[in-house]
Amino acid sequence: YFRFREEFRLPRFGTGERYGQSVSKRSLSRGTSFATSTAFLAFLFAETESKLIYICFFGFYPIIKCLIEKLRKTVVEWILKFSVFNFCVVSLYFLFAEVLMLSFEDLGKFAEYGTLVLLLLGNIVFVVYDIAFSRLAVTYIDRIHPKIEKLLK
Repeated sequence: YFRFREEFRLPRFGTGERYGQSVSKRSLSRGTSFATSTAFLAFLFAETESKLIYICFFGFYPIIKCLIEKLRKTVVEWILKFSVFNFCVVSLYFLFAEVLMLSFEDLGKFAEYGTLVLLLLGNIVFVVYDIAFSRLAVTYIDRIHPKIEKLLK
């Protein structure tokens, strides 16, 4: 697990960078309004599956991550992060079933064990994603942002 300075605890790379500026430097309400507006744009322009994934997880996770990491208790932070991730994955599973009109009986033998294996693999990928997101944020804060500030002055 990789921690970085308190004022930059939110990943600020790509879309997360805007959340970071909104939440860290300004206020939680600004970060939330940014997340809401990007979710609305995703709703308007993205494909159905992409909409659901962005709105249900990637749209708000940088804000949740920032709030969770303010606790500064690694074990509690990871428990909360896994809880959020698994809640989102299970919700998406049922939303996809409803929106795409999938029935679980159609999955056959895969439905018994395959979904649990996919959930386990998803949790492993989530750990990699979370750590990579944090490290990209540090890279952005320490190396890229100062260069951008110099160019803009």
